[in-house]
Amino acid sequence: MIDYKEMEKVIQDLNEYVSKIQRISTTQQKLEDSIKEISEIKTSLEESKKLISNYTTNIENLEKEHENIRSQFDTVLQDYKKLHSAFELLDIELKKINSQNQDLKSTIDNIDYLCLDIQKNLKDININYNRLLERQEKHSKKTYKWLGILTGMISIGLILLIIKFFI
Repeated sequence: MIDYKEMEKVIQDLNEYVSKIQRISTTQQKLEDSIKEISEIKTSLEESKKLISNYTTNIENLEKEHENIRSQFDTVLQDYKKLHSAFELLDIELKKINSQNQDLKSTIDNIDYLCLDIQKNLKDININYNRLLERQEKHSKKTYKWLGILTGMISIGLILLIIKFFI
């Protein structure tokens, strides 16, 4: 005959096994889900690692570019300083030239004044020369008259001498 107690024990053992198998199945499902999550995390970490590597490479490139820019900036700054110095020298030269131009302008103004004075003096000289010419012309007419008279007298004197000589 069948022993119910034994059966019950076997059923209970079977129930325990089923329960354990269910727990194993649940655990296995959880493990599979965990493995799937771990795989996703691994993939995500690998992608993050690639991104970090790319960022690191980009940062290195940016640092190199930054150094290049700093070097170019230093060069531009040196060029600016040279230009600034050249502009300061040009400014000094322009001030000298302006001063010389002022001196030249003053000299030209003095020359203009002297030229005007000379022109006035030349006009006066011309007027005086014309007056002198007029006087000389009047005087020359008198002189020519007297020269004519003198020449006539000398001629008459010579003729008389010659006549005397022959007589």
